[in-house]
Amino acid sequence: MNNISLGTFLKKFRENSNYLVEDVAKILNLSVEEVEQFESTGVISDPFLRDIISTLYSMPMSFFETDYSKPVLHNTRLKVTDTNKFQALPPIKQFEYLNKAKTLCKTIDDIAQIEADNNAADPILQNANMNLFELSTITEEDIFEIAEHIYSDLKNLGINKFSSLEDLLYIFPYVIFDDLGEEFSGFSFYDFENGKTDKLIVINKADSYVKQLFTFFHEITHIYIHSSKICDNISDEHIVDSIVNRILLPKDYIQQEYQGFNIGCIDQYIYKFEETSKKYNVGYKTIAYALFHADIIEEVQISEVYTHLIKDHSMGKAVNQNSGLLYNKALEEVIIHAKENNYITHERFQQEIAYAINYN
Repeated sequence: MNNISLGTFLKKFRENSNYLVEDVAKILNLSVEEVEQFESTGVISDPFLRDIISTLYSMPMSFFETDYSKPVLHNTRLKVTDTNKFQALPPIKQFEYLNKAKTLCKTIDDIAQIEADNNAADPILQNANMNLFELSTITEEDIFEIAEHIYSDLKNLGINKFSSLEDLLYIFPYVIFDDLGEEFSGFSFYDFENGKTDKLIVINKADSYVKQLFTFFHEITHIYIHSSKICDNISDEHIVDSIVNRILLPKDYIQQEYQGFNIGCIDQYIYKFEETSKKYNVGYKTIAYALFHADIIEEVQISEVYTHLIKDHSMGKAVNQNSGLLYNKALEEVIIHAKENNYITHERFQQEIAYAINYN
């Protein structure tokens, strides 16, 4: 077996924990050469030593149990949205996300299944059997209908404030925040085959709050569409964004607040754009698209509106820089709840809590 990938992860987790090789050698009462050999070969035969390193590095045991002879696990069951971008990531980064997806999906789904068995609300989008159409083309009416279905299902799950990312994360704990650079706003993993409901959303923690909120709904929409098995061929990001625009900004609100709006009087509505952005935590680009969806401006005018607004008035800034940390708090509560109710073992609890809190 080729264990080089495991050795790479050992080094990465050590560095993420701010340990030098000398520090680890001293803690484990080993020589520096032995620690370096672990990272070179990936071979740690002593299970007790693996357990100590897992705890020390906050490194899930799943990394030790993976067969690294299979290159980067491209044969994983989990499907990935934005596949081309994902495949462009370095192989080691792909492997990290796949491992993270499998581990966290398993924890959340274990808890969800137990709660479902106890007749608790199932934290999965409800309308999995929705059958709107057989799809060859997606019309504007179809987009409106899909948006209405998603909006309705989210309301049925107890969501009252669509502009609060924190509130949404307590309903959907399968979200993580990570540094995705400038190339990604986010992507999602999902698998609805053979009765599975694995899903995980990754959001760029460096983005503004309004961008994170939009990304959340973008990925939820992907998951909803594919879980419904109605639109398997919808991969057009523009269509997904159109659905999200309709979810985030109610058409009746836009029509009421922007009646009389036209390009010529845009500066007279600056206060209204700022008010809408603050109320719904959306950027000016989203509002511009909403004006088009509400038949207030033409499609060709969308760019003109938001370009003017972004040029003269900066786009909505993050109102909360700690969204990812708040997510960690939400997931921590889910895992603690599972432990207190004997849903997972103490060993599983130690592994998952370290993964959730320290590996974002």
